[in-house]
Parts: sequence; structure tokens; C-alpha cells
Amino acid sequence: MLLSSIAYDNPFTYDNSIFIGFNLAAEWSVFIALGWNLPPKCLDLSFEFKQQTNEKMKRDRETPFVDPYRRKLVHACDYFGVDHLSLEAKKHEQQNIIQYGSFAPPDVHQADYERRVIGYCWQDVEMTEALFWKVLPTMHTGQALLRGSYSRPVAWHERNGLPLNAWLLRKILFHRGKVRARLALKLEAEYNFGIWKVEGDEVTRSAAGLRSFIERKGWQNIWPRTPGGEYSLAKDKLEDLADQFEEVKVI
Repeated sequence: MLLSSIAYDNPFTYDNSIFIGFNLAAEWSVFIALGWNLPPKCLDLSFEFKQQTNEKMKRDRETPFVDPYRRKLVHACDYFGVDHLSLEAKKHEQQNIIQYGSFAPPDVHQADYERRVIGYCWQDVEMTEALFWKVLPTMHTGQALLRGSYSRPVAWHERNGLPLNAWLLRKILFHRGKVRARLALKLEAEYNFGIWKVEGDEVTRSAAGLRSFIERKGWQNIWPRTPGGEYSLAKDKLEDLADQFEEVKVI
């Protein structure tokens, strides 16, 4: 909101230029706030990192460089062998900027604080440049530019939000109980889980039914448990089993 209240001239020229970055939607959010047009040609190294590692992440979750939750610039640098600032150091600098904003903390000269912030940002620029030269030989440039163009609608979506059909949303919320009940009945009829009990629009989970289902399948030793020793239905605990068994994916 502060940026949108101040007029800044766009210093960039778009003719014969390609804008290269990592997670460009974040940069475009500033362009949009300042009222600048978004560049027509852009290459997002975040997309290229994902494009080259998505399938590998699915096949080999034990490989440290392709963990599906490691998608930041430092993780891409790790994967492609680029020297970088540690994740802990980056978080420390980011927290410092979030806490103090444009003004130096107490007992720190403003000029020193500004040099520190600019120095931190410049390290990201140098990391991104080095990453680009590492990734370049492995990419199809035309396809990379097409993928990079998606960063523009992502930025607009993040600014404007996702349009919702308010009437349909209200209808779904009003009938939520019936929807859950019918879904539970359908799944129980198809898979015979014995996990959910349906009374009218109320759906409850049966711990005894879940235990019986797991024992029928012979999964007692591989099913994750809660700290209290009960069988867990937490989504993040069941991901590995869901890759192996169709019934677990449905649950």
C-alpha cells in the first residue's frame, strides 16, 4: 500500500530484454504496486528447478536435494552446485528486515543498516546469476520462457485473490453435513473400511473400526501411530503408505 501511494518511474526497458530471477511473482508484486507494466519476456529459475526435479522428487524422497519441501533459492543452488548463503543466515537477515523495515535498529547507524540490507539483497542477485549459468545448458530456452510467462498471472492472482462463486460456496457450506455423510456412505459401501459411522448428517470416526480395518489388512507394523499409541489418520503421516496402497490414498 505504501508503494502504491508513491510515484516511481520504471527504470527498465523491455525491448530486447529478458528478465531472469527466482520466484519472479514476488518481484512482479512490486511492479504491480508501482503501476509498472510487467515484462513480456521472463525466465523464472524457480520453475526450471521444479521442472527438472518434480519427477525425481516423486521417485526418490530420500535424496536430500530433491525433497518436495525444499524449493527455495538455496535449495536450487544446492542441487546445481552453486555456493550460497546458508538458509539460517538468510532467515536471520530476513527477520532483521521484517522487524526494522526501512529504519535502522537502535544503536545502528542508518547508513550501516542500509548497506547491510543492500548487501544481503545483492548476495541473492549473485546467487541467482550463478544459478542461471548452471541451469542454462540443461534448459530448452523457448519452453523456459513460456514457463516464465506464467509468473505474471501468478503475481496478479496473489494480488487479487482467487474468485469464488459466493452463491455456490454458501450452498456447499449449508449442505456440508449431507455432503460428508453421502461421501462416507459411498466410500464405506465401496471399500468396506468400517471406519466411519453415519447417523443422519453426522459422520464420526470409529477407532475400533480403524483398528479392525488395519488388522484385517495386516498393516499393524507399518501404520503410523499417535504419541498415545493409537493408529493415526493424519495426512502427513499417511503419505508414504498412500503411494503403496490404493485404500490408504482414498482414506
